[in-house]
Amino acid sequence: MNDAGPQRDVVFVDTTTGKIAARHPQIKYARALETRDCKQKRNCRQVVSTSSDPISTDDLAIKSAHNYAIATYNYYFNNHGRDSIDDAGMTMKSRVHYARDYNNAFWDGSRMTYGDGDGVLFSPLSQDADVVAHELTHGVTERSSGLIYQNESGALSEAWSDIFGAMVDRQEGATGDDIWFLGEDIYTPDIEGDALRNMADPAEFGDYDYWPTRYTGLSDNGGVHWNSGIANLAFQLLVDGGTHPRGTTSVVVPSIGFAAAADIFYHANVACLTPSSNFAAARYCTADVHGGSNAAAVHLAWDAVGVPDNPPTSNTPIALTDGVPLGNQDADTGNIQQYTLEVVADKLVTCTTSCNNGDADLYLRFGAEAEPYPTSTNNECGSYSADSDESCTTDATLSDVTLYAAVHAYASYTDLTITCTISDAPSCTLSGEGDSCRTGADCCSGSCSGGKPSRRVCLP
Repeated sequence: MNDAGPQRDVVFVDTTTGKIAARHPQIKYARALETRDCKQKRNCRQVVSTSSDPISTDDLAIKSAHNYAIATYNYYFNNHGRDSIDDAGMTMKSRVHYARDYNNAFWDGSRMTYGDGDGVLFSPLSQDADVVAHELTHGVTERSSGLIYQNESGALSEAWSDIFGAMVDRQEGATGDDIWFLGEDIYTPDIEGDALRNMADPAEFGDYDYWPTRYTGLSDNGGVHWNSGIANLAFQLLVDGGTHPRGTTSVVVPSIGFAAAADIFYHANVACLTPSSNFAAARYCTADVHGGSNAAAVHLAWDAVGVPDNPPTSNTPIALTDGVPLGNQDADTGNIQQYTLEVVADKLVTCTTSCNNGDADLYLRFGAEAEPYPTSTNNECGSYSADSDESCTTDATLSDVTLYAAVHAYASYTDLTITCTISDAPSCTLSGEGDSCRTGADCCSGSCSGGKPSRRVCLP
């Protein structure tokens, strides 16, 4: 059982590593779609289809938007077991023929919007599978790692959208070099052979492909499109094998194929990367955390594009006292400082950091060192804004235990203060048999069975 409902999967497990190699769902969830025709206006009222199946119409822009949305759903579901953008059956909404001569397509947090282009720079933007999948993947990232759309984290967001745009384009029939071109079917329709980006040779269309010489200015929101070529090339080399196309490095990357590479990068996005992750974090998440038997190859791919190997390292934990601020904390970029606090059963802990410089991220975990890149099963809480002022509150602990607070220096900071305060769990009322319990007004205090509070069930 998960948020999408009951699950019955055939699961294939690697007996050497214990890693799940493939998951074939036996319960199929209905795709939910809504496609609207804006009629070249900005107010899109006319629903043209809510079919969960491909549609046929003479309007190629409408047909492509709807059917490529289905193709994107199918790719994520069949290859990664993901049920729509939010992994909970979210309706995939598309708006087509938006405004007049509109040269763009975008994801706005709840739906896709496609312009028709001006016929010179772009033709209708929904008519390319990799563009549709690229934009919808922004929705996947928004509901997974939440990568902040600026600087290196924004470049990773763009790269992950390009990567899974290429995967869907390949699913829909793209072959050879075409797989690695983004937007080739809709960009400058009167010019043959060009594209928005070339993942296999980013410099061909003006993008960066080597981290030490990346763009570091303020334009392009800190280079979110231009620097995406660095991760794009790392992925392409991991899939196909080979060396840097311009000979910038002599590293030879072995090929691990499309399926293995995509699986690694997908899981890094949904279970390791955080909003402020940079290229070094992407290397750590794809190679060290999710690389498995292919970790060495993943490291070589990042070596080939010059991304440093800077795995997080933890310092000896520092003991905290309940409610007492600890100041004068300094750390260089990449440093992780662990702190401990002894907590008794049925207590909450709130930890905060404050600092007027740098970028410190905060993670809490009971019973073991907190990890700087949270997953669905580790860490009680993570807080990772773009500055050093963070706050996290745990669930109530079930027994006497040590709380670990990790402060990760995404960017170096000085004179940081950390404070962890123990408090009573809120009073709870039993609202009904079978209700779930949480550390809020709807939890059931002691009248529960099960593990941690978020997984308990109310008893009669």
